[in-house]
Amino acid sequence: MVLMCALVIGLLPCMAGAEIDGFFTSTADAALELFVSTDGNDSNPGTENEPFATIEGARNAIRALQTKPSGGIVVYIRGGYYSVTDSIRFTSEDSGTEDCPITYCAYDGEDVVISGGVTLDKSKFKKVSGAMKNRLRDKNAQKNVLVLDLREQVITDVGVLYEEGQVDGAEIFLNGDRMVLARYPNKGQYTCLLGKVRDDGRRDDLEWNEFGGATSYYSEKDSVIDEWSADAWKGGFVVGYLSVDYFDNVCKLMGVDQTEKTFDMGPGGGDYNNYRDCYFENIYDELDVPGEYYIDRETMLLYVYPTDDFMSSELTVSQCTKTLLVIDSADHLTFKGLHFEATRVNAIEATGNDLTFDGNRITGIRRDAIHVNGNRIYIINNYINDVGHCGIVFRGGDDRNLIPSESYIDNNTITNFGIYGKTYQAALDIVGNGIVISHNEIAYAPHEAIEYSGQNIIFEYNRIHNVCRETSDAGAIYSGKAWYRDSCIIRYNFIYDIHNVISIDSDGTEQGHPHGIYWDDAISGQVAYGNIIFDIRGNGFHIGGGHNNVVYNNIIVATGDYNIEQGMGFAIAYDKRAAAGGWASALIPYNSTSSMWTSLGEYPYTEKLWQYKFPVLALLEQTNFNDESNFDVGGNNSYAIVRNNIIAEKKTAGLFEGKFAVHSTIRDNAVYKSRYDVGFVDCDNLNFTLSPDSRALFDLAHFEVVDCAKIGLRK
Repeated sequence: MVLMCALVIGLLPCMAGAEIDGFFTSTADAALELFVSTDGNDSNPGTENEPFATIEGARNAIRALQTKPSGGIVVYIRGGYYSVTDSIRFTSEDSGTEDCPITYCAYDGEDVVISGGVTLDKSKFKKVSGAMKNRLRDKNAQKNVLVLDLREQVITDVGVLYEEGQVDGAEIFLNGDRMVLARYPNKGQYTCLLGKVRDDGRRDDLEWNEFGGATSYYSEKDSVIDEWSADAWKGGFVVGYLSVDYFDNVCKLMGVDQTEKTFDMGPGGGDYNNYRDCYFENIYDELDVPGEYYIDRETMLLYVYPTDDFMSSELTVSQCTKTLLVIDSADHLTFKGLHFEATRVNAIEATGNDLTFDGNRITGIRRDAIHVNGNRIYIINNYINDVGHCGIVFRGGDDRNLIPSESYIDNNTITNFGIYGKTYQAALDIVGNGIVISHNEIAYAPHEAIEYSGQNIIFEYNRIHNVCRETSDAGAIYSGKAWYRDSCIIRYNFIYDIHNVISIDSDGTEQGHPHGIYWDDAISGQVAYGNIIFDIRGNGFHIGGGHNNVVYNNIIVATGDYNIEQGMGFAIAYDKRAAAGGWASALIPYNSTSSMWTSLGEYPYTEKLWQYKFPVLALLEQTNFNDESNFDVGGNNSYAIVRNNIIAEKKTAGLFEGKFAVHSTIRDNAVYKSRYDVGFVDCDNLNFTLSPDSRALFDLAHFEVVDCAKIGLRK
């Protein structure tokens, strides 16, 4: 135990000081200023009075310079709508230098929109009529739905839906907000798969069909399907959690039998299971609420159920099939104050060093908002909303040779992500070494907020809420199943309102159990302190075994009581799944091809640098014998610390399996019956700062007070 405490004490000071005062890049006093305007011309000199017409025009002018001036270059982009059909691309020849960084920014706060969308002429819409009118199941829809011939708008490509290897289909936006593809049940609602009814009234597993998918029954509550027209299912998809509740599926709808009350699905991932959540998407007959649309890809007709403000709003269709901004091995560039929207792939892809993305707005993106790979990267002050997959995907540093990236992801708002890729599409997908993620606001997603891999990554002062809204066996912050992911610190974050809102039993009981911080399958060497975790359906901390994990000085209030017998609903749950006899013990044998050793072996963990940085990792015994009494067998919960935490509205600190008390330390945790017994400043309004006369400060004399006002977006 002396070794364990020394390691933790030695680790924490070296990570201190990562808190930063804020980033605000400046464009003042540049040696050269160029201008871009929608009424410019790329043959102009690029002055304020004679600007370029495109960003590429300014880029080419800078590329043509014989030498770059000391003091930097700023390209001011005047407000307006810049339509993009191909990527705006920067390569190594477009790099700035340390003495001459290059900035592309909006002029004086003007709204610069870089869009892959095409505006549609709403005056050309007509009322739906004839057979297509009669197909609409909803009577109000029959009166209100409008139709537009996209070919008359010179729209020839709307792509395909959910075809692997193909560019995603076009989407429709109203004033920049994504409209909803016609579906049943409507947005925010799900139905479920059902097996075959037996004589005893129970249901067997789903029946496999010739398409390699499954045949499912639909229940009486889904009787609206009986009203669908004969071909309504064609081009439709079954979307949802068809196998397990932590992996989403999209299966082609292959047919509906209204007599037998069945529907057939094409193949999907995993086995199909009864009572799994799903919905039917791209169903014309279900165009039944304002804000929905449907595109007939054969006739190129767009059908829209208009909202009240439809005629006064701008309607666009995403046409760009390329990433809007591509930076390919370029350095010392800044992009500031720009608005990226409406592409059918990613908004920004970048590789390079010394890059800054500051104060940009990224909305209505089909896949990811930002992809960056490099060092000394600053992704700061951005607003990201309404993206199909991830918010920010970042790769930086060298996690093999332990070279830090020295990069910061700070003060970003990331909301409403994972719209299409519903699982493992995080707001922040982080891999590397030496990265600080701070002061971000992350909210509203079906699955996780943060997923990470690497070493020496710090997550601090982030505010995370309303994620994991459709999944269980999930965590707001997640990492797992690797020993090389060492010395990552999660501190001073506020994680709250983590509930599954779709898995509701017939009696109204919520069935999902997402967690706050989830360290999965024996991941080790993680540290969490100073966090506030509140209103979690599952466990505050869900730790799937592993060694040298440290949880101290956290505030954990009102975790759920989903299923105590199954280890759900604790403040802290530290199980022994990888120890001898545990259900994940197969991860541990040294000679196993599926073990933790396989991934660890790809890293030089026995070399001096790794042994110096991660001494507990060097103690692991290379053995096939999973001995629960041995401190240094990787599957045992050894060298862990759970100490000095404040826990309210639970009876105990949590669940600690195996020989935890022998191999690790658990002590000095204060447990209170009610949150009002602790002494928070104003917990009813989410201020969990401890008041000076807090009872907890008397019970835990060395507890470090966490100031809620410092968490979240910078002022």
